[in-house]
Parts: sequence; structure tokens; C-alpha cells
Amino acid sequence: MTGRFVRACVWTFAAVGFVACGPKPPPENAGRGTVESEFNRCVDQEKYGEAKGCWQAFLDRYGDVASSAERAYAKEHLEQSATRATSPAAQEEDAVTRGAKATEGLVRLQEKDGASSSGSGFPTQRVAFDECYKGFSVTGHSERDVIALGERCGAPCGMIPFSSVRSDSQRESDDVDVYGIELRADRCYRFIAVGDSGIDDLDAAIADSEGNILLRDTYSDSAPILGPESAFCPSSAGHYKFVVSVARGAGTFHFQVWQGRRQ
Repeated sequence: MTGRFVRACVWTFAAVGFVACGPKPPPENAGRGTVESEFNRCVDQEKYGEAKGCWQAFLDRYGDVASSAERAYAKEHLEQSATRATSPAAQEEDAVTRGAKATEGLVRLQEKDGASSSGSGFPTQRVAFDECYKGFSVTGHSERDVIALGERCGAPCGMIPFSSVRSDSQRESDDVDVYGIELRADRCYRFIAVGDSGIDDLDAAIADSEGNILLRDTYSDSAPILGPESAFCPSSAGHYKFVVSVARGAGTFHFQVWQGRRQ
């Protein structure tokens, strides 16, 4: 995807937040290959700053079968801060990281009203973030799938919509899409995106106003959820970017942002 440019659109919704549902569940009775694959995924995710949830999920799921070295590494990195952006030089140069640096051509949309500052109106969380999408399979109909995931990972996870369901079309050779969004420090957020049947791999990331990636999807599939293991809780209120990139294939994708009370 070298040489791709960036299309950018900005949402400036009213100060609202969202809570997310969780990571992609591991297969039961996972073998050694799955353990190593998940360990390496957390290592890759850590390159972009946010991997605390990944390491916690790894220990919860594979702590009994992982090697002593893997457990020690995961515990050590779990204790480290996972909310700061890594150095731009440390992040792999690709369409997503280049797109996150976009500073021109942003279209600012009118702010929308959100939840009250007191946080009232958020449902009680009944389902864990990393449990809400277990058993879910994409159908190839991206709008239908995003709505279905929202029904499973929205209110059951203590969240309400931050945005409406949005859509765009993209090929892997096209510009990536970058959406600007104003987030609050007293909220946590979840970004759910799904590509249609023509998209084999849809990438997504959250970046700060400087374009440093804070959280990135590291699965090779058409339905990125950020964050997969837990909600994204910004360290400070301000302007952030949501980057969507078709890594393989072409077609329409839909997405929605959810919000919840910061605990």
C-alpha cells in the first residue's frame, strides 16, 4: 500500500464517551501454536502503545499452558503503562501510520449532543468486554453485522452509541480514511468496524492529535474492534483520530463508535 494518500473526515461530536466490549475470543483447547500466535500478537500490538488488555487476556486464557518465560514476559509488560503513544520512529511505516499523520483536508462535522456530564443514562454492564462477540460470525453484510455487534457489545457492556452507523467504500490501493473525533477524559470508547464480503482484511487504529498511534487492530480479518480486550479510555480530553484502511480486498465498510462511563 505504498504511496497511498489519506482521505480525512472529522467528527466533532459533543463531548461523549463510550465503553467497549472486548477481544476476540481464543478457540477452546488451544494448542501450542495458538499460544505462540496470541503471544506474538500482543508483542505486535505493544508496538503501538496499548497492549495492557492483550497481555491480561493472554494470561487469563493461556496462563496455564504458556511457558514460564512467556508468563513472566506478559506479567512484566502488563504492569507497564500501555496508554502512551510510542515514538513515531518505532512504529512501522505503512498506510495506517501515514494516514494517522494527516493534518490537512479534515472536514469538521457539527457537534452532536451526548450523555450527560454526570454519566447518567448508561446501562449496567452485564457482559465482559471480551465475551460479547464470542460466537459471532460476519455475514458479508457490513451494515447488518455492525448493528448486530452493537446489540451484543453495546448496552450489554454498559454502553450507549456515540455515533450513528457510518459507512464508506475503499480498495486496498485507495486512500485510507481518517476521522477526527473529540473524546472526553471521563469516558471510555469502543470502535466497531466491519467490511463487506469483498474485504478480506480491514485495519483500524486510534491515534492522538499528533498522529501517534495509541491502539491498533492486529488481527487479519474484516471486523476490527478497538479495543478488543477492553474499552479505549483516553488519558486526556481532546482531538483524536480513527483510521480505517482496507489492507486486502475492496468494498464497503460500516462502523460505529460507542461510549460508556469511565470507571
